[in-house]
Amino acid sequence: MRVYLDNCCLNRPFDDQRQMRVRLEAEATLCIQEHIRNGTLELVWSYMLDFENTANPFEERRTTISGWRQYATLDVEETPLILQACQQIGWYGAEGQGRLTHCVRHRRGMPVFCHHR
Repeated sequence: MRVYLDNCCLNRPFDDQRQMRVRLEAEATLCIQEHIRNGTLELVWSYMLDFENTANPFEERRTTISGWRQYATLDVEETPLILQACQQIGWYGAEGQGRLTHCVRHRRGMPVFCHHR
């Protein structure tokens, strides 16, 4: 099964683990990442992950997250088709990047694991 871990999900293990919800989400992320390392899940990467990760102010997080790209079995690049689909459903514009990330996932027909603040 292919999975797409969004930027929030990839950052979760770095967050303050004192809250139960944060700790559980971090543990879930780490479990999924272990399955990716073992080859029982396939990681999908996208240009939006690269874009969002470059804005991360924490170098350790940026470096660790970018290291996950090596495990990706599919790397989704921006295409006119993806942009067109996002525009058609109103997911491109002022709130662009988060919605564009989900559009990438929807166009490829895969589950996404993320949390929403």
